Amino acid sequence: MTESGIVKACISCGKQVNGQKRMKDSQGKYWCMECGAEDQRKKLMSSGGGSLCGGCGETFPAHQLSKWGSRQLCTSCSRSQSKGPGAMQTIKGLFAGSGGGQNDKGKLIKLGVVVVLLVLVVIWQHTSK
Repeated sequence: MTESGIVKACISCGKQVNGQKRMKDSQGKYWCMECGAEDQRKKLMSSGGGSLCGGCGETFPAHQLSKWGSRQLCTSCSRSQSKGPGAMQTIKGLFAGSGGGQNDKGKLIKLGVVVVLLVLVVIWQHTSK
């Protein structure tokens, strides 16, 4: 029991939700966030109005999903997919791997050659003025 004497428990799993984020249905029954979200997903799927996003796994009405290759993606996942990994992820990808194998040395050499070429271009531009 709590100070007020009322125990608020999830109708699905029985977990006490006093003082926690929770849902309350139209009948006044409490749901923990996990069970409530799962119940909403089930209702959406059973009504035929929902499909899973191939990126985040959440359920959305069919009109909120767009085709991306062979997958259906929500707006958020579709947006992040079209942006690409970004510059930092690309640079990190150069050094990601098995941890110092021959392939990593080759990438490092290529990166060094590019840096040297850029420095030479800058020097050439500076001296030709």
